[in-house]
Amino acid sequence: MKISHKRFIAGAHCPACQAIDKIFVYREGDRNIRECVSCGFREAQAFDALSREPETRVTRDHGLNEPQVLRLVDPDAESSSGSD
Repeated sequence: MKISHKRFIAGAHCPACQAIDKIFVYREGDRNIRECVSCGFREAQAFDALSREPETRVTRDHGLNEPQVLRLVDPDAESSSGSD
């Protein structure tokens, strides 16, 4: 089974011992593995090639693609119609 390079994840907390900056991840075959160097916690997650992108404030749909009504106003028509 092929193992990728191990990479530490900055700022990651271990779910078991809550140690910070002690988690490293690597890929083993078709699974992503994360391990803690402090307590030995290990978790494997199957790689899903069709997983969707996580929703963030940047990727969230704010309805910006929906049509919006726009009213154009002629400034000369507004000032001359009711200023007598």
